[in-house]
Amino acid sequence: LLCNLPQVIMLTQLKFILLDNGVSGSGAAIMFSALSIGMLTGRFLTGAALDRFNPYLVSFVTLGLPSIGLFLIASSFDSTTMLLCAVFSLGFAFGAEGDIIAYIVARQFDLNIYGSVMGLLTASISIATTLGTLLLSYILLRTGGFDLFLIIVGCTVLLGSALLLLLRRYEMVRISDTVDGEGVLA
Repeated sequence: LLCNLPQVIMLTQLKFILLDNGVSGSGAAIMFSALSIGMLTGRFLTGAALDRFNPYLVSFVTLGLPSIGLFLIASSFDSTTMLLCAVFSLGFAFGAEGDIIAYIVARQFDLNIYGSVMGLLTASISIATTLGTLLLSYILLRTGGFDLFLIIVGCTVLLGSALLLLLRRYEMVRISDTVDGEGVLA
């Protein structure tokens, strides 16, 4: 939930935020390419990293990365390169998220309820997007700008990704059952 509050930015507001930071219309088109490339890169690299490294650390890094991008966009560093990196980081996390959710659910829950848990997490993503939209609307109404929203959701993304580091202590351990070869959860 915390990591997905800024999804409204990528879905509806990114062009306005970029224009607000001085990016031209053609520059915004290039930024959208960076968003798409970030998504593809995030999907591929995260999938490979989850198989090779600590999945909770990979989750923290890949889902925490957009907090840096959100803080950069909110800052006064409006160079094209900085904004391009910020938008890439948003896309990277968006692409990584699907791999991370599927992998972590498989490690944390019995596979007999995998579909139910994935359904609940998908619903929480939709709820987060809705809450992010409401928060952004409220902040735009009160301040007329995006910066406060970007700072708030940058903090929630960082907190949400840090909480993923706590999951390891609750990971289910599969112990081989010698009677029928089926795995038993401990």
